[in-house]
Amino acid sequence: MSSPAAPARDADDAWPTWAAPALQRLLYGLRLAGAVSLALFIAFWLELDNPSWAGTSAAIVCQPVLGASLRKGFFRMIGTVVGATMSVVLTGIFPQNRVGFLVGMALWAAACSFGNTITRNFAAYGFALAGYTLAIIAGDSISQPGDVFHLAITRATEIIIGIACAMAVTGLSDLGRSRAALAGAVDALGREIHDRFADLLGNPAAHLDEGPDVRRALIARVAALDPVVDQAIGEEPEFRHRVGILREAVSGLFAALSGWRIAESHLVGLPEGAARAEARRVAERLPASWRSPSPAADAEVARIGLGPDPERGAELVADRREDVAAARALVERRDDGGTSQRLLSEAAAKLALGLAAAANGLALLREPAVARDPAATPDFVVADYLPAVVNAIRTFLAISAGILFWVATEWPSGLGAMTFLAVTVLLLAPQQEHAPRAALGFGIGTVLTAVLAGIVNFAVLPNHEGFLALALILSAVLVPLAMLSTVPALAPYLVAATMNFVPLVGPTNEISFNTLSFYNSALGIVGGCLAGALALVLIPPVPQGLRAERLVDLTLREMRRIAAGRATPTPAAWQHRVYARLIALPPGVDPVHGSRLVAALSIGLQVLELRRLADAGPSGDALRAALARLAVRDVDGMLAGLDGVEHGVLAATDGPPDLRIPTAIRVIRDVVLQHRHEFEEDDG
Repeated sequence: MSSPAAPARDADDAWPTWAAPALQRLLYGLRLAGAVSLALFIAFWLELDNPSWAGTSAAIVCQPVLGASLRKGFFRMIGTVVGATMSVVLTGIFPQNRVGFLVGMALWAAACSFGNTITRNFAAYGFALAGYTLAIIAGDSISQPGDVFHLAITRATEIIIGIACAMAVTGLSDLGRSRAALAGAVDALGREIHDRFADLLGNPAAHLDEGPDVRRALIARVAALDPVVDQAIGEEPEFRHRVGILREAVSGLFAALSGWRIAESHLVGLPEGAARAEARRVAERLPASWRSPSPAADAEVARIGLGPDPERGAELVADRREDVAAARALVERRDDGGTSQRLLSEAAAKLALGLAAAANGLALLREPAVARDPAATPDFVVADYLPAVVNAIRTFLAISAGILFWVATEWPSGLGAMTFLAVTVLLLAPQQEHAPRAALGFGIGTVLTAVLAGIVNFAVLPNHEGFLALALILSAVLVPLAMLSTVPALAPYLVAATMNFVPLVGPTNEISFNTLSFYNSALGIVGGCLAGALALVLIPPVPQGLRAERLVDLTLREMRRIAAGRATPTPAAWQHRVYARLIALPPGVDPVHGSRLVAALSIGLQVLELRRLADAGPSGDALRAALARLAVRDVDGMLAGLDGVEHGVLAATDGPPDLRIPTAIRVIRDVVLQHRHEFEEDDG
């Protein structure tokens, strides 16, 4: 990540700064309206029962980002098929038992909400679709269970037509920007980590104080790459088969931050002169380009080319090889100079290998042919089950309350309201503490679009005939709604307005302008959305502060199990588990939680190393006894025991001392002394 950047080119200033964003918003609005019109045309041509679901699905799947649209459409198809299948299964289990069917529907929605919360990004959306597709089909099949198979096939067909149209229109009309955005972000993060570490080695005293705050901000930026990776996978089919490279790139950035932290934690405990001397000796072993800041990449270099570029590919390979060479040089001479030199060399090597993994991910994004596939893809890790369990309970209670209200009032539009209640809760519950506000915005947006739909239905459509007129009228509303929905301040209201406009208009092959029917339908949709908002307010989620504390506490608890010998994960498995929790940290919480997780990560890796060495060395019993003190939060006892082991190893007279044990002990001591309260307090 240190190749020289090409000379920057002058930017084109012919257009005002607002023109490009406005054009992107206009194109998004046109794509959405085109996808909706195409979906409705096909549904009309096939004479499907409810064409509006095709148009609604197209509006939902269309996103301002190409990768998001394609990835969302893919998982929406899977969720639709699963939900439709489940509707047939439930009807078969409870053919004449309406209560059993409704309870089963609520339980299925709760299970989907659980899956929606433990997964991330667009895979989570597939679970939501599986949940509320069943509710959509139930709205028609509960009164005629004998037709459930036909209804499931019809509704699934309508929804999939909308998905396919949205994916086709966006895929053919948008080149996508997620790949370039991810490449730019990975490149910028890698360069900044490299430069900060080079500054630390050059002058430790000047950078020790700012290091923790800078790393906390970088941890949040690396965690924010996760959804961008998913969007890039949606844009490039090749990335689906090589996703491990991108996941390893993100993990590599976390590993680089961990290596930086280990080195800094050690230097901060040394006298200023000794810290400068030790850092200088490590810097002298690095390639010349590693001792100075890397040149910044300009916009032209960061731009993704459309075809292979041998020169660019050679630069990317050189970057990766340089990082690996730096790590190799550090490891080969890590025993020259004692424990401090070994510790700093291994920390710098860890950082270099992390940047090499990030450079390999950058190679995949910019020149796929030169990227190397990793040996193995990490397993899926659930950061914490509690938020998923709570959301499942919230969903079950909300839908059960909606069912009871419908049964008690015999409201004709109750099933429609229940459908949109399920949609609201399943889509918004994973937003946790932001869900009530988002649901309120969803309800307000639905009220707004109900007014627009009423105007279109009774003041505009009766004066026009034919599909072309219908498409133009719908587009006249959808284009500005979609454009304005990309404005952050308006998004909570207008995303819902865009999604719900087509079902509220309710276009059919035989157009009917029945005022009472429209009011009942609109009331059901609006009432369901508002009921979902109310449910999310009345049944709160796990607070974000508690979620962050639990992520740290779970990690510390597992680290203590490792220290006690009750758990023996591989170092890679331990790292990926902690990385998953770093990504799962709620946005906006105190960044110190990220530092606490990185500290636990470092301790866990060193404990695993010491337990491995304890099984093969003469000091094994003493090491295990010292680590057992860590498992019971006796920090003083652990440090005393480790000091004794370290002294014994270094005092050995039967040859050069094995510095692996003293180095791991120094890392543990440095981290524990900075975060002593973390390892002493009871995590409950």
